[in-house]
Amino acid sequence: MNVQTLQITKSLLPMVPDARQSAAYEVNQRETIVGQSLILEADGVTTTWRATRWVQGTSGWTAELIPTLHDSRHSASAINSLGQMAGGSPTATGEERFYSFDGTTVVDRGGLGGPAEVGGINVDGTIVGSVGIPKDRAAVSHVNELPVLLPDLGGQASFATAINDLGVIVGSAMNPAGEFRAVRWTRSPTTGNYVVEDLGLSRGRAFSINNEGEIVGSFVTSRGERGFYRSKSGAIKELPMISYASIAYAINESGQVTGTSWVRRSDAHAVLWTNVR
Repeated sequence: MNVQTLQITKSLLPMVPDARQSAAYEVNQRETIVGQSLILEADGVTTTWRATRWVQGTSGWTAELIPTLHDSRHSASAINSLGQMAGGSPTATGEERFYSFDGTTVVDRGGLGGPAEVGGINVDGTIVGSVGIPKDRAAVSHVNELPVLLPDLGGQASFATAINDLGVIVGSAMNPAGEFRAVRWTRSPTTGNYVVEDLGLSRGRAFSINNEGEIVGSFVTSRGERGFYRSKSGAIKELPMISYASIAYAINESGQVTGTSWVRRSDAHAVLWTNVR
């Protein structure tokens, strides 16, 4: 695999009050970013991950917590071009539920009783993610339909992490050898069913795809975990990191990429990459 490196600029996003760490998972065409922040609670000891939104104004970026279903651990892992957000939030009994948030109202999108994680939401309101029944498998969740399991690579787990407005899905799937691979799901023009494609990245995970078909994620080499950008033509570029490791979680239509980079193993920062094309 030929991975290119290049000079790409990066900048740190602001922290919300009492945040100890942060991670940015997706950015939309309006340049609104969603993710999560590790918040120090009132007792001064407990820390909890909370859903976070970053908005760019005339004076720069601002960070704010957003409401979800339950007052417990939660994250915002997806946002579409209309500003609708989606994520996962457990109930008081520990059941994982999908939710969406339009900026005003939080909607319970259901769950299947086991672990559930939202990966993406498109303009049609289609949510993709993963469920733990009967094993960790990728699923497409529709507004009024049950989740539909996606084909995998023959391993024990697969995860759908993003869907664009054309219905193309990306994520990761384990192969029979037990290695995770970055994958893309598209509908067959003859049957209409989803088919899965291995993108050829060693220990790779694809986290986002825009409407141009550009994909970002991470892969692992002997040098550690690195973020990548994949153009619509299939060319792959390695993204620069702070010093230790990096993961690219999202790309918008302008080619802006968000993710996380580490100074050291326990010191993570939300990062914005530009000029990746």
